[in-house]
Amino acid sequence: MTAANGYVIYNSSTGSDSNASGLGPASAVVGSSAELDGTSTVDMSYDGMDLSSISAGDLLFCETSSGRQFSVIASVDTGNETITTDDVWPTESGVSWAVGGKRATFEGSNSIAQETTKPSTSLNHAFEDDQTITTQIYKGGATFRSADPSNRITLTLANTGSYQFRGGGSSFFDMNLDTTTGTQFVRGDTSVQHASVAFYNCVVGDPVNQFVTSGSASSRTASITAFNTVFRNFSSSVFYGVHPNIHNCWFLDNNIVSQHGMGGTTNIYNSILKGNNWIANGRRASGCKLYGCTIIGKGTAASPAGSICTSEANYSARFYYCKFAQLSGGSSPWYGSTAPRQFYQCFGYNLTNGWVNSQPNVSQLDSPILTVDPFVDLANGDLRINDLVGGGNTIRNKTFQLTDAVGATNPYTQTGLEGSGNGSGSTFHPLAQ
Repeated sequence: MTAANGYVIYNSSTGSDSNASGLGPASAVVGSSAELDGTSTVDMSYDGMDLSSISAGDLLFCETSSGRQFSVIASVDTGNETITTDDVWPTESGVSWAVGGKRATFEGSNSIAQETTKPSTSLNHAFEDDQTITTQIYKGGATFRSADPSNRITLTLANTGSYQFRGGGSSFFDMNLDTTTGTQFVRGDTSVQHASVAFYNCVVGDPVNQFVTSGSASSRTASITAFNTVFRNFSSSVFYGVHPNIHNCWFLDNNIVSQHGMGGTTNIYNSILKGNNWIANGRRASGCKLYGCTIIGKGTAASPAGSICTSEANYSARFYYCKFAQLSGGSSPWYGSTAPRQFYQCFGYNLTNGWVNSQPNVSQLDSPILTVDPFVDLANGDLRINDLVGGGNTIRNKTFQLTDAVGATNPYTQTGLEGSGNGSGSTFHPLAQ
């Protein structure tokens, strides 16, 4: 297969779904009399067009009456005025065609997303303005991004069924992702095998429209990777039966962050989890591990408002170098049965009954309870560490004992903590501004 030259470009104002392929010369080369003979070679000679600006790796669009409409170009014969592509075309005469320019929409009457019309080569897509996807992408693997990372577009996922992406792997960069239909992102099951999705510098969800989940797995696996992304207001769980690997993200006002890991472990690093009903709710799973995270509950007494996890006995939760505040869900913020909870060099503030309360198998190692709020402005979401004695000052100056590989014990303090004089003081994730 021929590698595509770049991204298919979309602009609903300046693009065209009839006279552009989205990948090729900036000004599209177009014709109306292509001859398709059931092979991978298309004859453009009846149009008498100059094909010299077209290259291998560009995308050819032919507006056929049925069957394939897109394929990546393998070679161009400027003398005979033919284009050979990676895929075989139907047999049809007098077909309108285009190479290059910008598409208007990802979907429409000539949709690049349709299983029957799309090329066999996986394509990547860049959007210059807001777009909507309703078609289920089946076994697809593609990258979706804002054409200008400094101007994030909104991609609305509006599949009226269940899953927007079924199987395959998709990645999203520098965009807002929203839904109007309670869409679920990705599904891995028997018919489509493994599925995956990755988010980089995105905002997923808003305070009104609720995604159901970003990933789900049945008899096959699904995996989620996320960096610098906000997950907000999910109605079920952000991750369901998947294998999430999360770095520097925010989870805001979701029902559950991770549920039913299906044998995988939820790993979350250096992230903020605020106002969620549950962090983990699991069975049949290896558990969840959070490293260097800040976990803020809802601060109300009604269960499960602001609880950590509930589960069957085999779902463990381990927290390393984390900070906790306002966890008061029900009688226990660790609300669970006999599943183990472990806290290693963590800090807690305003926790119902401290770390252990009445639950079995809860242990903590060198994890002090603070007497003073350690955050600059917890009520308004400014979670930088302050300098107050008994609060942020304690976090900043607490000396821990680290045992090295040869058994020697060495004192150290946690590093990388912002003081009250640093940072922007933003009350929400900077990506969501």
